[in-house]
Amino acid sequence: MSSPCKAHEAESVFLSPSRRGFLAAALAGAAVTLAPMSFAAADSGSSRTKTITGHLDPGAADFVYLPVEVPAGVNKISVSYSYSKPTVTPGLLSNACDIGVFDEKGTDLAGKGFRGWSGGFRTEFFISAAEATPGYLPGPVGKGTWNIALGPYQVAEQGMDYTVNVTLEYGPDAAPFPHHVPPPFHQRPITLRAKGADRRRTFPHLTRGPVHCRRGYSPTPANMGA
Repeated sequence: MSSPCKAHEAESVFLSPSRRGFLAAALAGAAVTLAPMSFAAADSGSSRTKTITGHLDPGAADFVYLPVEVPAGVNKISVSYSYSKPTVTPGLLSNACDIGVFDEKGTDLAGKGFRGWSGGFRTEFFISAAEATPGYLPGPVGKGTWNIALGPYQVAEQGMDYTVNVTLEYGPDAAPFPHHVPPPFHQRPITLRAKGADRRRTFPHLTRGPVHCRRGYSPTPANMGA
């Protein structure tokens, strides 16, 4: 029986899977790891791009790891991806695929290798020591095996063709991302005055606090709101 995961690497390379879903798939062990994509060392100030394309059949693993062998001297990694969205029989769902990344420290969810996850909200991201796309952690791009994680949580009857582009930029790291810790927030009771009234009333259990806002990473675009 052939594997439902087929992939292919080129220079362009051809190889042959909701955050809650990402974690559930990993914990269940429903994952496939493809052959690694290797980059050679290069001169400072240069960049190299490779492309992975492949096909996933219905019933493919929930989680597909695309290993990327990163050499020393890289200061930025950029990733973009796309996948086919065929017309399907009425009542059935078309393809949907999430994306995230682990660095050279490994893919253990309890470890330090997790560097970000954007689900299906973004089609590209980058990481460097100085900055990163929202949803990803800035920091050095260390030598070793990085893993781009695809989460094809819906695969249509026609299957899913995917393309992942990886670009490495070479050179010294920029200044590290500054981690600013805000000062402690001191809550205090709120005093309100009713409209048209001269009296003020203090509410000891109603306190000022930071506003909680959800956007971008709410469960669906239809549910996004403050």
